[in-house]
Amino acid sequence: MHNLVDLSWRTYPASALILLGAMLFLRGIARGARSHRFAARDARKALTMVEGFRLLLLGGSVAALGAGWMWHIGWLAILAIVIGAEETFETTLVRYGLTNGSKLRLRP
Repeated sequence: MHNLVDLSWRTYPASALILLGAMLFLRGIARGARSHRFAARDARKALTMVEGFRLLLLGGSVAALGAGWMWHIGWLAILAIVIGAEETFETTLVRYGLTNGSKLRLRP
């Protein structure tokens, strides 16, 4: 594991992670802004907003992981992985609920 962290050429893949994260982050902002085109009661508004939020969080986490790797900030890399995984899981559950909510049956 230390070999991966201490690579002399780690700036290249870490920079690619930061760039990919920034692109996902901006795409999430664009998708979230696109959700305001729909009417307030339209179900597509909430779905588009959640999808944009998920991309925004995933992009921020990927960029933070790349920054933590590049500058040897271990706590930032670990925090990026944990928050990215947890928030992706949560927003995926919300998206599933929005798309399949009418088919779900709750038991008492």
